[in-house]
Amino acid sequence: MGLKRKGDKFEVGEDEWLEAVAREAIVKPLAGEGRLSPTEVAVACRALGLRRARLCALIDRYRGEPVTSSMLAAKPGPARGARRLADDVEALIEEAISGYYLKRQKPSVSALHDPVRQLCRARSVAAPSRKAIQARVASIDRRVLVGAREGAKAARDGFKPVVAQYRADHALHVVQIDHTLVDIFVVDRAPSADSAPLADACDPRREPKGRRVLSQPGGAVGRFGRVGHPPGRDAQIRLARGSRRGGRLAGLGPSRPHSPRQREGVPRSGA
Repeated sequence: MGLKRKGDKFEVGEDEWLEAVAREAIVKPLAGEGRLSPTEVAVACRALGLRRARLCALIDRYRGEPVTSSMLAAKPGPARGARRLADDVEALIEEAISGYYLKRQKPSVSALHDPVRQLCRARSVAAPSRKAIQARVASIDRRVLVGAREGAKAARDGFKPVVAQYRADHALHVVQIDHTLVDIFVVDRAPSADSAPLADACDPRREPKGRRVLSQPGGAVGRFGRVGHPPGRDAQIRLARGSRRGGRLAGLGPSRPHSPRQREGVPRSGA
């Protein structure tokens, strides 16, 4: 008889679940009764399309676990993680793992297969496959594995719970930096008699010339800063606020002077 495992309600499809619901509607009244009459059994078997033995098994299962998922059909094959090797073979694998694999020399899983085969040959039992040995190694607790192969300090550093509190005591004690890509558009700075109107300069059909990074460092306590990489601080700020309003890029009009030198018409450096 092949191995079977219990159906999982998180893995079955809609049709299988509806079938389990239909089974429960018939099995639940029968499970609540003490002794079933032949007529009740025959009617239930006809309704479910099952034999008497199968119906009795469903009733017993529902009495032990009165939930809908107990009516799911069993799946073929062993359950995930189940071990099928004999107990003496399992003991030999554990002996080889503790005596050979859990050492500071850090032997590989492939190298572990040789001592396992030697132990099995000495006890006159069939040696397990490499895949079976690899599954046993994968189930070893990571802290035990690191402690045996790298030392107790490495196990403490890697798996000991961190009890310190993560906190920021003053401004810029903890800073988080967000990096955002910003589209760069080439537009006219301001309309003039000899230049095209600003609406034409802000034509939404213009394609971005490139993408630069806008970095925004934010302090956890009390302060916030902004550092931009696109050329031109004013253009960068306007682009950072960028949104389209009525088909035009917002904030791309002529910049307002911020200093007396700009208000007097003195050009900025690099302009």
